[in-house]
Amino acid sequence: MSRSSLEDGEALARTTYGRIAEKYYTPAHPTSRAFDHCITHYLDQIEWAVGKPGVHLDVGCGKTKLSRIPARGTVVLVDISVRMLLQSQLDSNSGRLIGSALHLPVPDNSVTTVYSFLGDAFAYPEFFAEVYRSLKNGGTLLEILPSRVWAGTLRRELQIPTAVTYFLEGDTKLFAPSIVYDGPELANVLSEFGFTSVTWTDIFLPRDFQGPISEHILIPARKLDIDPYQLPLLIAVWASK
Repeated sequence: MSRSSLEDGEALARTTYGRIAEKYYTPAHPTSRAFDHCITHYLDQIEWAVGKPGVHLDVGCGKTKLSRIPARGTVVLVDISVRMLLQSQLDSNSGRLIGSALHLPVPDNSVTTVYSFLGDAFAYPEFFAEVYRSLKNGGTLLEILPSRVWAGTLRRELQIPTAVTYFLEGDTKLFAPSIVYDGPELANVLSEFGFTSVTWTDIFLPRDFQGPISEHILIPARKLDIDPYQLPLLIAVWASK
């Protein structure tokens, strides 16, 4: 993708997420709220080992979930939107940076772990190249994205491009980039950049989810004739440098 196209995508993401930041995690955006619940549930099911000491980056952090992970050392939260960045609370071992996922504001080989808990707005190959540059040898990436089966099915029904999503603000559609993969496809992309030990898993809506299910989850479930709780909404991919 050309540099100007990437810059245009980042500008669109900055504008849209800046406008919806205060309501992103509320019932005003039911699909985002469901995704947030899915990710929290996924993280809570992992039997975490004691984290490696070092620098831990949360890219596109919004309301960070690093408090659910036993990370030792320094936590750096990065977001291109000031308003999304301000959704996270800081402690004495945390810092916030306004910055681009495509130009991570950290030196080469300096980061122990990179987390991107919902990184579809910037999941271009250029981001994965930046992650690889930033990680120390032995460092780890966790990338969570909307699944291609969910996003592709929904966006075909909505008649919008597969790499685009939108949020409603009243009757106004606010568009943003949304790059999606299936698990094997993303594993292949990461392997091409030199990542190893690449594994992936589907994430589903837990049955303990409170509240009505978003129409944007029900539409692809009906189209695929599947229980919405059995529809893969997200994928989580782990990789090592």
